[in-house]
Amino acid sequence: MSDLLALEDAFARTFYAHRPQLASFGKCGTVRDLHYVRDAWLFGMACDLCPVEAVPVKEGVVRDALGKGGSKGLNQTIDAARAATGWPQLVEALHSKALLVG
Repeated sequence: MSDLLALEDAFARTFYAHRPQLASFGKCGTVRDLHYVRDAWLFGMACDLCPVEAVPVKEGVVRDALGKGGSKGLNQTIDAARAATGWPQLVEALHSKALLVG
């Protein structure tokens, strides 16, 4: 299997695995809610498809949760991910892979 075919397969499988997250868009009442759902989906996809770039972001999420006595839910997790070192690079790495697979 070529590298591109392997990436296409991995992307499709990962997209399918994170598809339930997309259903949360229907429950959003504000643009802010939409952005949380979008970024949660991006974070999940990127963690699976871009594991190297995900390391500093995951570490930032864990540090945030430990500093606050545990995670208080999705919004706190996504806020921590967005604030973490490496968030822009993680999102860019996922977008680059998406462009490759079309």
